[in-house]
Amino acid sequence: MPKKLKVAVVGAGGIFRGAHLPGWVKLPECEMWAVCDISPQAVQACVEEMRANFGIEIPKERQYTDYKK
Repeated sequence: MPKKLKVAVVGAGGIFRGAHLPGWVKLPECEMWAVCDISPQAVQACVEEMRANFGIEIPKERQYTDYKK
């Protein structure tokens, strides 16, 4: 089986969660890997939505509020 593309989200607001996330999770060759937003609340909301709606777990060490890290 080929390696999956690890996807890191920079900008986890409503547009991503409502429009882009549902598309990304349908791609079998991709794996949601990290979430970044300047708003800690947006990161948390995105992580919770991934878990609740798609069963995707993003561990704390891959949740960022600074894209340079």
